[in-house]
Amino acid sequence: MVVFNGINLKTLEFKATPGNEAGFNNVKIIRFTENIQSFVLVKKTIFDIQDIPSWNNRKIIIFNFEDNYQNTNAGNLGKVIAQYTDNITNISDINIDTALYSVFRILKIKKRGVSELFKNIQEEITSFNGAGEADGVQLENINITLNSIDTTGNFHINIIKSNIHKYILYGFKCLTNKATLYDTQEANNQVHEFRNMIYIYNNNFITGFQTGEIETTMRFQLLLPNEHSIDILNITPVGNYTAIVDENNLRTIPANNTNIHTLFIDPNDGVSNSKISFRFSSDDTLFNTFVPKFIETAGTQYLESSEPSGLDPDLYVFNISFFKISAIDKVTRLTTSVLSVGGEREIEFFITPDVKTEFFGGLLPLAPLTINIVNVNPGIFNIQETVVFPDISNNIISNPIVIIKSTSNPSNLNNELLITFSIDTEIDLFKNIQIPSIVVQVANIFLNTTKCFINTADTIKFNPIVSIAAATGTIEDLSSANFIGVNTQLPPSYQNYNFNVEVVDNEYTITYITDLQIDSIIRRFGTIDISINAYEGDRYIFDTSNITNTDHLLSFFTSSTITSNNELDSQYVLYNEDIIGAGNTGSSITLIVPPYSQSSAIYLSDHPPGRNMNDRLNGICVINILQNPTNISVGTFTFSELNSTSVSIMNITPNVDVNNIPIQAINVVDISLNNAGTDAIRISNLFSGEKTPLPSIIVNSIYLTKPDNLSFTVFNKNHIRISWKLNNGSIYRFANPRETRFTIAVYYNIYREDVGTNIVSLLGTSLINTFIDTTAVNFNNYNYYIESVALWEELTITSSRSDALFVFVCENNKFPQGRWNNSFSNNKLYKQLNTCSTTNNLTTNLFPNSWSLSKKQIYSRLSNLTINKR
Repeated sequence: MVVFNGINLKTLEFKATPGNEAGFNNVKIIRFTENIQSFVLVKKTIFDIQDIPSWNNRKIIIFNFEDNYQNTNAGNLGKVIAQYTDNITNISDINIDTALYSVFRILKIKKRGVSELFKNIQEEITSFNGAGEADGVQLENINITLNSIDTTGNFHINIIKSNIHKYILYGFKCLTNKATLYDTQEANNQVHEFRNMIYIYNNNFITGFQTGEIETTMRFQLLLPNEHSIDILNITPVGNYTAIVDENNLRTIPANNTNIHTLFIDPNDGVSNSKISFRFSSDDTLFNTFVPKFIETAGTQYLESSEPSGLDPDLYVFNISFFKISAIDKVTRLTTSVLSVGGEREIEFFITPDVKTEFFGGLLPLAPLTINIVNVNPGIFNIQETVVFPDISNNIISNPIVIIKSTSNPSNLNNELLITFSIDTEIDLFKNIQIPSIVVQVANIFLNTTKCFINTADTIKFNPIVSIAAATGTIEDLSSANFIGVNTQLPPSYQNYNFNVEVVDNEYTITYITDLQIDSIIRRFGTIDISINAYEGDRYIFDTSNITNTDHLLSFFTSSTITSNNELDSQYVLYNEDIIGAGNTGSSITLIVPPYSQSSAIYLSDHPPGRNMNDRLNGICVINILQNPTNISVGTFTFSELNSTSVSIMNITPNVDVNNIPIQAINVVDISLNNAGTDAIRISNLFSGEKTPLPSIIVNSIYLTKPDNLSFTVFNKNHIRISWKLNNGSIYRFANPRETRFTIAVYYNIYREDVGTNIVSLLGTSLINTFIDTTAVNFNNYNYYIESVALWEELTITSSRSDALFVFVCENNKFPQGRWNNSFSNNKLYKQLNTCSTTNNLTTNLFPNSWSLSKKQIYSRLSNLTINKR
């Protein structure tokens, strides 16, 4: 570690020696309350500018009041280091004739009777208290005070405290023989180390947001003039504000300058405890910041290069805190808001950084602020006139929210619609702070929905249709606009799966519980087929309340080797069996399927075993972990042109899988202007400067085909059981929670058409792919139709109806009077039927007649008849 040493400068020592001269004030020390530095004044007859040797080019003198004076108290002033100055504008008291004195500005002080080195003058001086001591705390905390000099001995002869002129003046007896007081030989004097000769008035600033350059209380001043100019470098720029030195953005301090320099801040946002680190670059090494550079060889660090420096960089760090009270659109999080006519938006007030609890809570809370809300356009929208910040209810401190509501559309969109704010407060911290205004546009270009349900199996149906329109007052500013949609997959949420667990034949058996018409899942741990597929993040809830689970513990492992070392981390397995033992009502275990990156499979077994090893159950079940799908794009979204005669409609060109089936998933579509296809530059302004002009749309795309492969059976004479397929299965893939990450609920509408009357009616609905009609009339003819209805949140999609299923209602019925006719009793024409089937011919005669005989049969039959019957 490099030790910061500072710069060595030559000094001349002046040993003040008391004498018996009648003249009292040969040497004086004066301290002005408004100045950071005290002064040493020496009669020119004793020590003048020509007495300072040339080798002491900085004209630095050590005044020694310690070695030759006796009977003085330890801890009082012993020595001071000062620099000759011809700038005596600060010493203008009528009682002090500066023409008689050489003036020296004090740089460092050493106390009497202690071995410590000189210390810099580093206490921030703000005022003198009742005891004449300086108030303020800054770094080394040392300076001349009323009690710095012993008033009881022969150390001084006079003290003047002026309340009118605000100074303390000490006068000393001193010999006038120059040879006794100082030696001008270079070899007989010492070199002294100087560092950090920049006085910091304040290095901390907190205030509220204001626009433009804000003068801070953070100031600094050179304690002795610089021989060369100094460049000020801010090495920690931040985006929340710009740090400026002095109002004219001065970044260079000219040579021979001891003026006070002030930091200004130009903020653009709130920030808490931000650190500004300044570095100083100068050919005057006393005011050059030392920044060491290191290289490392074989594990050892070496200093590669360095320059002499008099400034320790760790000291020149300033702390900035800007709290900013803002009002923004709660949805867009911007100071712009777009309303549809008659619509409303929430405006949220918040403070950055979030110090509302710090300011308005705690033991000594500040009173909440009243923010005045000025509606510049009361004829276009409404908003309340005041709001209290923060909102404090039931000891909960939160951000207040107000509602802005549109009442009419502006006639000219070139007019700025503003909401402005002001704060009335007696708290100094909040005086003059500004809350940025909100810019409002009413119904410029707006979207009719933020959710869209799409069926890609039916010529791409949108439910609802997504459209972008321009309101009255906007359209005349609009030539034409084109939009583009960029879609990304919505992250899937986890699914819950419920299983019953019981012990059968000394083996675990788990059964998947579902109301859906899907293949049942039953796994016996001792069988060959023992695997289940599970997506990462899903919850598998095993009900272990069956009494057969007593004395057993279903456990989970990362390997097929069942040992305690391989047990799955407890964060993924939630037991309640510590409270409710297995085999008791309410007992369950929840498995949170781990990430695929952590494990590709989970193994289930009985471990640890029951009361003894002989109780352990046989077999293992494997849950294979599947990765959640990522970056699924359901297709390409395009929009028709928006112009003065139309709205813009969204369309999708779906992506397809390897089976040429459109991809099903939920995407987030962000809509923005296509600048290449937009004619009016004015369009950009219509969006009130929002980065994303329209809210995102959640698009759920499914492949909802019409039901097919309808079949029926007749039972109980007139009960019709109808079954159908869905993409050759019993359930749509998107509705099966074990097949997709975006499960959609589905039900089915069953319609019946009476063939005789052609009247179609809705019979009922079903959650599975079967339905029983108990209202059919025997011997009637019907057509049945099925349609699927998918539900997603508040939206529904209905598929096309299936092809007709014809049903003649009868079931193995015998007709006692022969085949049906109008009288049900024509025994000669209709013979009795023993079966009822749609394969029976319903239009031909039941008995053979002459028209169906062969020629030989006709001849034979006619030959046997009498002549009168031929």
